[in-house]
Amino acid sequence: MISILEFQRRSETGPVMEVNDFDMLVGKRMREIVKKHGITYNPEELVVDDETADKVFQAAVEYLSTVGLYNVSTFRQIQFTKEEIEEIARDYRENRRQQVFGTGKEEILIEPRTGQDSRPPLAMVGGTGPIQEDWHIAFTRNLAQEPTNRGMGFSGGIKSVGGIEPKAGTVSELYCALWEQEALLEALRQAGREGMHLGVLATVFTFGGVAAVMQNGLRNKHNTQLGIHLMAEQKLDYSRLLTAYFCEQNDMQPWTSATAIIGGLTGGPAGTAVGLLGNLMGQLSFGHGNLGSLFTSHLGGHGGTREACWVYSAAARAAERNIHVPIGGTAGANHFFRGTRVTLYQQIASMITNTASGMAYLWAVGTTGLETRVAVDAMQGIAGMPRDKVNALLNTIMVKIDEAKQGLTPSERYRELPEFYDLKTVKPLPEFLATVKQATEELADMGVPYSSGLVLD
Repeated sequence: MISILEFQRRSETGPVMEVNDFDMLVGKRMREIVKKHGITYNPEELVVDDETADKVFQAAVEYLSTVGLYNVSTFRQIQFTKEEIEEIARDYRENRRQQVFGTGKEEILIEPRTGQDSRPPLAMVGGTGPIQEDWHIAFTRNLAQEPTNRGMGFSGGIKSVGGIEPKAGTVSELYCALWEQEALLEALRQAGREGMHLGVLATVFTFGGVAAVMQNGLRNKHNTQLGIHLMAEQKLDYSRLLTAYFCEQNDMQPWTSATAIIGGLTGGPAGTAVGLLGNLMGQLSFGHGNLGSLFTSHLGGHGGTREACWVYSAAARAAERNIHVPIGGTAGANHFFRGTRVTLYQQIASMITNTASGMAYLWAVGTTGLETRVAVDAMQGIAGMPRDKVNALLNTIMVKIDEAKQGLTPSERYRELPEFYDLKTVKPLPEFLATVKQATEELADMGVPYSSGLVLD
């Protein structure tokens, strides 16, 4: 593996390049590489075959070896050789990674799985988006109290505390972050889930802020991951390397979360899948993590489409076959349809795709425990299902999504927990519960294998 200090050296000695020139290089090389390897998007096969997966891996190796990474702190390109990238993948294949989080009865083990594995992915589902101070504890508790949820992939994200907003690199960042950690621990206490993994830090961004939160004892290696994300596409700065080094020196697990945007610099679905895997391998190369999450969306920020499902599957199956790192994913959807059957259909379509593509852990599905319960139950039925049956089921759901969108006006804002849950009882509101029940019944009629034991009341 390449040392983190070596990444600093390459950040200081690599070719000087303007960021716009690097972006142009990404777009140009991706078009050439996708064409060379003959990778094509097939909207009828959202869970890709072995041949496509292997092509995506080979293309991603070439992409990373010719484009590399870009350090925005030094305006230099970090370069790799093809042999270095292949060695990184080989090391992960031959030295099985797994990860333990949580303590006591909340301890969980995350291991690699394949798309044909009858073991379902592990649910460690948190919620994203800015959370208001007056319902922050209820937000976390609604997820923590769900028995099928074994941890949090992401938690927190306070918008302000007493009118004070968290600003990176200032005292208010740490002030809000410390309040948030206390609130998270209180939510776990109320849910009876002390010791539960809380996932990636949400409000703290700077290295100094992270170190202070850890020193206060509110977070530790059992309940925390620290983000080392590459910026789309293929960019990092010294804060990412500092955080990765901090994790390495303190036996902590970095949050390795790869992202590529459909319609962005990498182009359409084929290029986005290659870019997504290249992004993942870039993060593994300097972060040395035991896990790797994949996330894609369209430029507007929405997922759950045919294109998004195919991109995830192509990158995840390429990793499943050639890297063997435990892969995470989300049940992506269009948040402008939150609270409607459209979003619920899209969540299940994403979850089905991911489960059948080797996803080892699910770290986000909506913002409610009820959505988690429905997704987890379906994951158990999908695990091990043959690829042809999965693709047939996905095509049926996608047609239904298109039908459900007709005449439906997207919301102009992100709908939040108080519109779906009673904050005092932390239970679903009747209208939301009725919508979930209706969508679940319709999905069952389409062939989603829910268990007879699924209870939504």
